[in-house]
Amino acid sequence: MIRYKILNIIRLSAISGCLLFGLASCEKDESPENLPVSVGFKLANTVTEESPLEAPADVVLVNGSKNGLRYEWSFEGGYQKHDADQLAIATTVQPDTIHYELPGQYQIGLKVFDAQGAVQESSMTIEVVKPMPSMEIDKPAIEVADEVTFMAKAFTYEGKEVSYEWDFGNGTTSKEANPKITFDASGIYTVTLTVNDGVEVLTSTFEIEVKDELAKSIYFFDKESGKIWRKPLTVRSETEATATVFSANNALDIEVAGDKVFVFDAGTGNYFLGSGADGQVYAIDLLSGEQGSVLAGISTNNVPYSGTVVGNFLYYLDRREGLRSININDRDLTESNLPDYFVRNNTFHPFYNAYADPTNGDPGGIGWGNMNGDAQLVGDTFYWSKANNGQSIYTFSKDGTTPNARLLANISVKTFKVVGDKIYFTISVPSNGYDTGVYMCNLDGTNIVEIESYKDTEFDQLGNLDGLSYSTLVGITGLDVDEDNGYIYWSYRAVGQDPATSGIKRAKLDGTGVEMYVAGVVPMGLAIDQVKR
Repeated sequence: MIRYKILNIIRLSAISGCLLFGLASCEKDESPENLPVSVGFKLANTVTEESPLEAPADVVLVNGSKNGLRYEWSFEGGYQKHDADQLAIATTVQPDTIHYELPGQYQIGLKVFDAQGAVQESSMTIEVVKPMPSMEIDKPAIEVADEVTFMAKAFTYEGKEVSYEWDFGNGTTSKEANPKITFDASGIYTVTLTVNDGVEVLTSTFEIEVKDELAKSIYFFDKESGKIWRKPLTVRSETEATATVFSANNALDIEVAGDKVFVFDAGTGNYFLGSGADGQVYAIDLLSGEQGSVLAGISTNNVPYSGTVVGNFLYYLDRREGLRSININDRDLTESNLPDYFVRNNTFHPFYNAYADPTNGDPGGIGWGNMNGDAQLVGDTFYWSKANNGQSIYTFSKDGTTPNARLLANISVKTFKVVGDKIYFTISVPSNGYDTGVYMCNLDGTNIVEIESYKDTEFDQLGNLDGLSYSTLVGITGLDVDEDNGYIYWSYRAVGQDPATSGIKRAKLDGTGVEMYVAGVVPMGLAIDQVKR
């Protein structure tokens, strides 16, 4: 049954010798007062059977009349929304939005007067329907044994008592407007909501899915398969890690922001990344499954080593020079149209003054050959790590203009996460008395605690160039923290990048209980989707 209708009726109270609505015109004096008047208007609202006008409704009218000198509008049952007197008439060319509070059929009329006082009229009948009952829940998804609040949404009449009846398809019923419900088993349930609004009784049905367990997920790049993988962090039951359809060459970093996974792929460089090409950053939409390119075809020193995503901005670290800021809505940027650096190495000259040359105004900073590690914005402070020249974590202001501090001086920090009052970090190569491994410290860099370290005999220093051991291919390039469940996770690539001994490792937040969590993969970049899905 069609629940809407719009009828146009045109009446002529006075007729000149001219046809109306542009069908013809008189070859006479065409001054405004002698031009023929036409009348007509339409709805700006899009009204279909699937999308009718629902009470309470706001209607926008578009006046298409011509050459009128005076206008009279009438809105039966409605009023101009911003009219303090809520009058059902208007004398403007274009009326304000018309508000209809109750369902029903209403006539809108327009009279257009010409200079001689003759009038033409047009009218339209609209139907405002009562919306069917609907519902909302207070969670993005439902899992077994989790209490969920269902909220009834229904049209109500002033002064009329409303009653509700729910049937949740699991043997549970309720007469509350907003009942709290739990489900004991997973599956698809049909929920029925019946509302008596004091005028009539309406019933709607909905299908909901209850899952065994909603969980965060780790996304990581497996060098062995060349694919991005996903492992749900389930607690009640064990789930397997599975490969997605998305590929990369050397995805040294992965970040999750909102409903997207961002992959920072350093490209096809062999041991010494940055000597190759085809670096890219792309986003995977977790809702649609679609892939969108942010950067593509990036080579040499510009390849993306890592980055972080904050709001609408993606900050990406190239191989050695600095940090660039890109709007995440940008697509298919190439090397020829990269934005300028947000922060460069010489930002750190107050703490690391190598290569300073006062004769030419060069303040110094971190010199050639440095290896970018990782970046994170925490509140109003950026953290940026260096794995070779200038080894440390540096902090600076959110706008990139003011350096603040140097933490973990002379320690080759590859990747890190600032969580609460701790920094969890990895050391790429032995430095300042610390072996390659995973560590934690206070926010000021003090009280360094080893979580797990690796000797040369058990850990792969793959990536050395001419005997140097600072390559970013050293075996821990991914790290993230699940505060809710109390674990830190990192990617571990063992000797020869052997899948038999490599995998995702984890430990408790206090650094104890180190264990292999996902075996049989050769992981690089790693990130946790902090939303339970």
